[in-house]
Amino acid sequence: MNKKVLSFFLIGFLIYLFDYSFNENEDENVITIYDDEIQVLIKNWNEQVGRPPREEDIRGIIDQLVEEEILYREAVKLGLDKNDIIVKRRLAQKLMFLRDSLEPITPTTESLVEYYEENQEKYLIEELYTFSQIYFSFSPSSEERAKTSLSELQDGSEPTGGEPFMLGKNFVNRTKKEITRDFGNKFSEALVKLQLGKWHGPIKSSYGDHLVILINSSDSKQLDFEEAKSFVITDFLAEKNKKNQDNYLASLKEKYNVVIESDR
Repeated sequence: MNKKVLSFFLIGFLIYLFDYSFNENEDENVITIYDDEIQVLIKNWNEQVGRPPREEDIRGIIDQLVEEEILYREAVKLGLDKNDIIVKRRLAQKLMFLRDSLEPITPTTESLVEYYEENQEKYLIEELYTFSQIYFSFSPSSEERAKTSLSELQDGSEPTGGEPFMLGKNFVNRTKKEITRDFGNKFSEALVKLQLGKWHGPIKSSYGDHLVILINSSDSKQLDFEEAKSFVITDFLAEKNKKNQDNYLASLKEKYNVVIESDR
């Protein structure tokens, strides 16, 4: 009696395994396209092309979706997803993006005000300078040529000297830091002290000699919380997301042991 029960059990188990294997393989060859996915692709098409897709366009969208899914499955079967640094990075990015979307941060006004007060230097608008320059590349005569052109400008005539400059002639609303980056510290220090509306020079930069006219300058300004609010929200969320990601990665690292093998 026990042998019969055992035989029936084994036969039933074998049938279950066969049915499971058959259905599993069948499922692997079934591609299900969801309407929500198609609607997202149609929306993207509309935004990129500027018109709703026609019937043949929709068929093309679905065909492309199916082809990509088929190629993806075949690539996975061949193990092409293994040990591929690009695939690893994309999956890692996708995991972090998914985690962020599942745990959205909703800052309170109090937390934003506190962040603003702790980081007010971020919301300081620096002095801005608008100026034009005439360039003379370094040479034994560059300074003299610049002085001659300055005299012509002061007399109200067009200068006969000057050369094309790689960064251009006119510079609008540049901070001192930006001017230093482009021209060097000596040039920026001299420029911020110039009298408005008059040509000065020659002023030396990293490139040569310049005649400079300071057209406009504006004082620095500390944005108050309401003026800076949109920037505060962006910075606050970026910092919180970074901290959350760091904590999440730290917790994951505790689960793993890292082994470094060397052939040497």
